[in-house]
Amino acid sequence: MDTMALTGLLRLSLEEPDASLLVASASVVRRRLYVALRGNWASLSFEQVQQRLAFVYQQVERAQPGLDVRVLLPCADSDAAPGAPELDALLGAPTEEEDLSTLNALRASLSLSQLAFVALTLAPFDGSSSRARFDASGNAPPAAVYEDVCVGGTFDYMHIGHKLLLSLAAYSSARRLVVGVSDAPLLKKKVLRELMQPVELRMALVEDFLFSIKPSLVL
Repeated sequence: MDTMALTGLLRLSLEEPDASLLVASASVVRRRLYVALRGNWASLSFEQVQQRLAFVYQQVERAQPGLDVRVLLPCADSDAAPGAPELDALLGAPTEEEDLSTLNALRASLSLSQLAFVALTLAPFDGSSSRARFDASGNAPPAAVYEDVCVGGTFDYMHIGHKLLLSLAAYSSARRLVVGVSDAPLLKKKVLRELMQPVELRMALVEDFLFSIKPSLVL
């Protein structure tokens, strides 16, 4: 590895995301890893979207438990990560550095900070290939997208299950996402509810996560 990054952006193929790059990125990022999956999201079924999101979250969790990883949902400026103004590095194979100037120009046009580049050194990966290959038969219809979507939960100490649920809800929403965050009296039967984060903090963390992955949403 050339250096470390506080907050990094990794760009992968939507069709065959590379587990070895995810593992390498997790080892050089100290605070938060953003992952942009590049490809035709509109052709995917809901199950295929879920597969790809779950793959990224699970690979990073196995490699670096507790690291804050977030998969960017498709938008006009996904590569520039407009919902992640704190980004400080682009991560990737050495050839990825060729794209840095273009990416920084796009971020500058959005009044976002400029990125450095961190070249990844890949460790040997178990198995014949590190690239995930998903079913691309196309038998299932593309994922439906709705104007308004509603989802709810406790969202206490945000884990990958919460992130997956919120990401799928955000992906399915074209305009507005309503999130119900449980508080008393809905938590009367919750075990160890006295150790839960305050509802105000949980709401703020949900909002921060959703803005970073799909800033165009009305929350």
